[in-house]
Amino acid sequence: MFDLLKTKITSYISLEPNELDLLDGYFEHRVLKRKELLLEEGDVCKFIAFIDSGTIRHYHTKNGNEKTCDISFAGSWVTDFQSFNSGAPGIMNLQAMETTEVSVISNKKLSELYALCPKYETYGRIMAEQVAQRLVAQAAQAQVVAAQTQRDLAAADFKRFSDLKTQGFVS
Repeated sequence: MFDLLKTKITSYISLEPNELDLLDGYFEHRVLKRKELLLEEGDVCKFIAFIDSGTIRHYHTKNGNEKTCDISFAGSWVTDFQSFNSGAPGIMNLQAMETTEVSVISNKKLSELYALCPKYETYGRIMAEQVAQRLVAQAAQAQVVAAQTQRDLAAADFKRFSDLKTQGFVS
């Protein structure tokens, strides 16, 4: 069990067979139905999940509207990182977009695994660094989109002003 998870981890760190077998006692296998929530906004996130198969949508609600922030596929990790680390209520929903299988480890069991085999803590650091890099890239992309939107709005305003000037409404 947990074959894809084990393959993913060993692509980053070397583990002895007995160290790899530790995962069987720390992860829980779950099957989510389409549209089932793995995490609901406002709940404290007490887990990290690895997607074995399927797809997870990350979204939050604003003024009653769902805003999708990300989509994760098989072979990816999902959590509300800030809530997981701080114990604060989560700010997002994690929802299966189709039947999705995940391997879940609780915060408590993850700490136990780190203490038992420090190689897993090294892997956790590598994954955290990748999350940080991804967040920086997403923030940079959001700034590009915002700048483009501001340019588009300014161009539209200029065109409207030009049209009003042509029609004699402004001088």
